Amino acid sequence: NDHERSWQHLDFYERAKENAKDADLIVTNHAFLMSDFFSNNGKGMNNSLLIIDEAHQLENAALKHLGSSIDYVSLKMMMNKLGFYDQKQLLYKLLNMVNDLGGKNSHGEADRLLHDVIYEIEQFFQLLSKACEDSQKNMHNKNAVSLQSILKNHINSQPLTHLAERLHKQLQTLSNYLLEHTAYVTENGQPGKTQLFHLSEIESIAEFFRSRADNFLEYFLRNKDSFLYWVEWHKNSPGQYVYLYSQPISGGQELWHRFFAQQNSVILTSSTLAVKDSFEYIKNKLGLHHHDIETFAFPTPFRYKEKVKLLVASDIPEVNKVSQAHYVEQIAQYIEQAALACKGRMLVLFTAQEMLRDVHESLKKLSSLEDFNLLSQGISSNSKTRLIKYFQNFDKSILLGTSSFWDGLDLPGETLQCLMIVRLPFSPPNEPLTEARCDQIRNVGGNPFTEYALPEAIMRFRQGFGRLIRTNEDKGIFIVCDRRIVTTQYGKDFLLSIPDVAVNEVNLQGVQNSIKQWLK
Repeated sequence: NDHERSWQHLDFYERAKENAKDADLIVTNHAFLMSDFFSNNGKGMNNSLLIIDEAHQLENAALKHLGSSIDYVSLKMMMNKLGFYDQKQLLYKLLNMVNDLGGKNSHGEADRLLHDVIYEIEQFFQLLSKACEDSQKNMHNKNAVSLQSILKNHINSQPLTHLAERLHKQLQTLSNYLLEHTAYVTENGQPGKTQLFHLSEIESIAEFFRSRADNFLEYFLRNKDSFLYWVEWHKNSPGQYVYLYSQPISGGQELWHRFFAQQNSVILTSSTLAVKDSFEYIKNKLGLHHHDIETFAFPTPFRYKEKVKLLVASDIPEVNKVSQAHYVEQIAQYIEQAALACKGRMLVLFTAQEMLRDVHESLKKLSSLEDFNLLSQGISSNSKTRLIKYFQNFDKSILLGTSSFWDGLDLPGETLQCLMIVRLPFSPPNEPLTEARCDQIRNVGGNPFTEYALPEAIMRFRQGFGRLIRTNEDKGIFIVCDRRIVTTQYGKDFLLSIPDVAVNEVNLQGVQNSIKQWLK
């Protein structure tokens, strides 16, 4: 372990963090910015001047650090690091240090404590996994659901709560046991470098157990009103792959008090900060609505009328009016015609992974697309970077993507010529976070659709549209397969949210010709 520590000064991440302390300018991403700020309680990051691009995504990055989680794998990993006494891991080392100083070597008690916690964890996650499986049957194969709905509707809810309460007590007891023994060694001995390293590891494991003990209590017995608690799992997976999460339903208030208010100046930029020419939605989202914030909107430098043609598919039915198989077939046919017309270089954006997977399977069967490189997120690769690289390196490519492809994707020049949106990007109404936010708005007499669902979808739609034209030389086709954009009142809000472009309705027979005429 001394050998491990000697490598710390060579670790590129540790070196970058050290260098950042003396830097005049730091370039980073949202995840690192939020992680650094919230894990260090803002130390070293107050009174800064910050420029945050793609600022509409900041709340999502912050929420991950404002909540907490409980999962089997990390709990079990910490137990394994400690190990039973005869496994000669950290627990063995700790008790031997205590023994060497004349303290009581109570390895029987320690082993018993560890055994009890491991047994309860196994019982808890097996029971939770069973509750998730049963819930899935009643909830149309969802794999994320609020913890409250599981506890309210499931036969195992009472045993789960009892187990959570027991785990709260046992993890606290184990944590206290470890901290008492590390304190004994520190106070009565003169530990060397290696021993100090082990003591530090044991203390951090004890703190981990203490925080998880608090989580078990909060999740199952003392919910915070402004927080959402939910469960995620994978179909047919054992209990080890069930995860519990919590986060504030809205991160705005926390973001203002704990982040923005601590800085000298913050500039937020994005192509989608305004909805219907108003900044109110984003100010609300980021906790800025009660403060005097300056806002500016600058016109686009691109001549979109000459650059983009928008086609709306006139013969694709509403998704809930036909079978899934029929709908998938229709979408696949449109992709086929569009891809043949623009010779690939096509990005198709989905709102659901299940739909993407079904369309991928349909496209694979089409002999007309044999020469095309079909790249699908979560199927060809889970790496967004790798998929984009393949897409850029092969002209006749069709890229199918979901949520993370809607924004932050830069494909300039002829890399992308055709963008297709399968459905208007509303968040699924039964997602736990969407449900909680809508309930919150409803509880104060608001309208969840106009105040949350629609502005969110419009922002995502604009981000998607922004993938198409990245330079003055670009020219492209934008296809929307969702007829609601022309048949509903709110559909107009989507069209008004993007630059003024030519809009034409086409059917399957006419789509190839429309694209060829525009791109020639």
